[in-house]
Amino acid sequence: MASALRIPIHGLKSLPKSTSGVLNDSKSLFAVLSRLPNDGVGQRVTQPRWGAKGIQNSYYTVTRVRLRANGTTGDAYGAYTWKGKLLSNGKEQRMRGGHKYAWKHITGHTEPVAPTLQST
Repeated sequence: MASALRIPIHGLKSLPKSTSGVLNDSKSLFAVLSRLPNDGVGQRVTQPRWGAKGIQNSYYTVTRVRLRANGTTGDAYGAYTWKGKLLSNGKEQRMRGGHKYAWKHITGHTEPVAPTLQST
């Protein structure tokens, strides 16, 4: 039985000719952190969309990570630097948008982070 929903073919939006570089380069925060030593603790990560908007020197310095499901999800916390200014007096914040946006590792910047005790 045919579907009752009828959409004319000419009314459909055209797809891009190539998606290479669009989907392959997008990585969730947890995919990036799971590939770094010590799950990314002490490393800097940023969202490429900030740079595309002209926002420079904005990143998180990862302080604590708990990965689940083979590194595809979890919780991440870090000190937030926005436009070169450390926000919240350097206190760790939950890193939001881990699945929603693409993230990348800022190479060459590793900061020592004091280990935190995690209750189980």
